[in-house]
Amino acid sequence: MVNLARRKNIILLFAYLVVFAGILTIVGWQYDITALKGIVPGITPMNPVTAITFILSGIWLILFAQKQQFKLWLFILSTLITVTGFLHFITYIFPNPSIRYDYLFYKDKIKASHIFNLIAPNTAFIFFISGISMLTVNVAKKWVQFLRQSFIFIGFSLVYISLVGYLYNINYAYTFEHFTPMALSTSFVFLILNSGLFLSNITYGVSKLFTSRLNGGRMFRQVIGFLLILPVIMGYLRLFGEKRGLYPAEFGTGIYTLLFA
Repeated sequence: MVNLARRKNIILLFAYLVVFAGILTIVGWQYDITALKGIVPGITPMNPVTAITFILSGIWLILFAQKQQFKLWLFILSTLITVTGFLHFITYIFPNPSIRYDYLFYKDKIKASHIFNLIAPNTAFIFFISGISMLTVNVAKKWVQFLRQSFIFIGFSLVYISLVGYLYNINYAYTFEHFTPMALSTSFVFLILNSGLFLSNITYGVSKLFTSRLNGGRMFRQVIGFLLILPVIMGYLRLFGEKRGLYPAEFGTGIYTLLFA
C-alpha cells in the first residue's frame, strides 16, 4: 500500500483546499465580491451554504487524518453534512423552502443576486451520499465499504459529467430539469472532496488497488489522468477545429478515433 504518512498528507492537502475554497466563497457572499463566489462571472456561483458544508467536509477530512480522539466530532460533522444534503434534496420532491438552510440564512443575499441561487438538487444529493461515506468510513464490514465506494464513484461521476457539460456547453449535464444548476466551482471542489474520501479507507476494492505498490496499482495511478482528462480535451479541440472550419466533421471524427485506437 501507499505509505501511510504520504496518504495522510495527501488527504490533508485535499482537506485544506476544500476549506480554503469554502472560506473564499463565504467572503465573496459576505462582501459581494463576484470573483470569489464563482470561477467565471455570469454563471451560477457557489451557494453560501454549499460553501459552509464544504468547510465542514474539509474539517472532517482534517480530523480524520489525525488520531482517533476526534470520533465524536467526526460523527457530528458527518451527520450534519448528511442531513444538509438530505433536506436540500428532499425539498425538490416536497417543496418546502422553510426547512432549507440556504433559504433561511442567506435569503436576502440570494434574492439580491442576479442569479437566484439555491443549492442544486445534484449538489444536495452528492452531499447526502458524501455524508453517508463519512459516517461509514470505519465500518469493518466488506459490503459496507463496497457500498461506500459506490457512493463515492456516483458522486465523482455526477461531478465529472457536470464539468464536461460546462466545457462543451451542455446545459442538461449540470442542470436537473429547470432547477438551479450545479456551480462550476462546486464541481471542482467536489472533485477534491471525493478524492479525499476515496483515500480515507483503502481496505477493499478499487481504493486498495489504486494505492497498491504492485505493478497493477502503479499502472492504475499512471493511466487515470489519461483516461479522465485527455479524451475530454481532445474532444473539445476536435469540436473547436470543426466549428472554426479547419477541417470537416468526418476528418475530426477520424483523427479522434485514431488517437485513442
